[in-house]
Amino acid sequence: MERPKAPKSASVVRRRQLRPPFGTVSLWRVGLGLAAILATSCGQDTDPTPEPVMVRYLERPDFVLGWGSPRFTPDGRWLSFGFAHRDNPERRDVGMISLATGEFRCLTCAVPRSAAAHLWFPDGQRLLVYYFGIFTDNFFVFEPQTPDRLYRIEGIKDGELTHDRFPVLSPDGTKLVWTKVRLDGFHMVMGELVRHATGYRVERVRHLYPPVVQSPGSLMQWSLAHAWYEAKSFTDRGQTLVFSATRDEAANVDIYLLDLVSGSITRVTRHPEWDETAEFSPDGRWLAFESTRAHVVLRLLSLLRMPPLIDFAAVLPITNITLTGPLFANHEPYLLDRAGDRGDYVGQRLSDEGDDGWATRDGVRWHPDGTLLAWGAVLGPTIRDTHIALARLPSRRSLTLLPPVSTPEPTWAPLLGDVPLRPSKIEQVLPGPHGGEARLRVDGTLVSGRFAMELRSLSLRAGETLEGFLAVHLITADTARIEGQVRLFGPTSGFLDVALDIVGSQAQGHLQVQRGAEGYQIRLPASTAAGRSVPQSPLVDFR
Repeated sequence: MERPKAPKSASVVRRRQLRPPFGTVSLWRVGLGLAAILATSCGQDTDPTPEPVMVRYLERPDFVLGWGSPRFTPDGRWLSFGFAHRDNPERRDVGMISLATGEFRCLTCAVPRSAAAHLWFPDGQRLLVYYFGIFTDNFFVFEPQTPDRLYRIEGIKDGELTHDRFPVLSPDGTKLVWTKVRLDGFHMVMGELVRHATGYRVERVRHLYPPVVQSPGSLMQWSLAHAWYEAKSFTDRGQTLVFSATRDEAANVDIYLLDLVSGSITRVTRHPEWDETAEFSPDGRWLAFESTRAHVVLRLLSLLRMPPLIDFAAVLPITNITLTGPLFANHEPYLLDRAGDRGDYVGQRLSDEGDDGWATRDGVRWHPDGTLLAWGAVLGPTIRDTHIALARLPSRRSLTLLPPVSTPEPTWAPLLGDVPLRPSKIEQVLPGPHGGEARLRVDGTLVSGRFAMELRSLSLRAGETLEGFLAVHLITADTARIEGQVRLFGPTSGFLDVALDIVGSQAQGHLQVQRGAEGYQIRLPASTAAGRSVPQSPLVDFR
């Protein structure tokens, strides 16, 4: 049986024939009479109606083997991207193309080491270049005056074994936010970015989220502490941080807003699927993000809406098998208004590329005038078949970009040095808000250990109870076993039955989940004729 697919959007027609990089409007394909996934919401007066979208793909230069992660320069004149050289596939650099003329420039080709992942400083001259690693110094600044070197941002590492990832620059260029993965989980931090005589440094680093556990017997506090978090972008001219997290429901990645003045949180998306790498339009009214909501991936574990008491450990093996493994997740670009998911309104699907491959892996990016979007795509049988999509919103008028305000100092957030690691051995009985309890057991760290939650008639919502257990055994950083049996009782009944052994991006075992009339099951592994590992009964509805 084939994996079920969501209805294709009537808004966009895919271009398989790539056009020259830039040209007249006649090169754009226009889809009118959009239906998208939100067709059933058209009767609601408060829901946005679908709008026309014009999508085209840029022609990849001959010397470029692969490219992606596009970003507009702050002045809107250029599109930058990371790329691999055809004659040196291991080398990565940052290049950019003029939106007016198609002129190409390589920005980092004189730098001794590869440099592809990047952000623009507000001045449109400097780049923040970042790498992924545990022991490496991750974040650097590239300045055009010295094109053959990178300036290390000091103060990122604090002496602990950490993985520092996904930096975000404030619109005024004074603050740096990033996600610090420590042995006890995921943390969002922010510091002052200071230029000194010989380079850069972050100072007065504050711990933004999650909140410190002050009441060991609180189910909510442990749920917030052990969820997965990642900082994504700024909005409201620098006063609000956009982040993704599983803070409300286990395995359900949603998008949130953090008010840097008050520390208050607003939830934007509520879909049971994967919503991530979000960026608001320059006027703060529209959210562009990547999502698997047209498919079935994370709801395999999020459908019962359990507390995220062990998400910080479960997210690592789950990510391995959904990014490149048998539960491959098709992330696609979506557009949603600031009020977020509600009723039948789940936003506008901007393309249907994900049916054939990755539609985006580094977010959907806004042009400064608010009428153009860009994202990277993999269209074809291999990850080398990379493309860059431009989507124009022709019914919108160009925005006048307002200058950023001074990004506020979150004085409510403690200094990072004052936030110790959470214990590596925890056993707590946590009463439910409407009765019952959850027993949290932690014995280990993100390197290895055992993590479990036992649910004893736990009631998170009135009239609904959860009974059973979910456990993760991390043998090494990329080897794990996930197992559990949970029953849902109430007006809507359901169950979860999972036993998966995961090694890297490979998995074997089974998973069944049902909530009311919605249910899915997988059995791993299985092989197609091409040799790719896929579920034997992939995401079968077994009602």
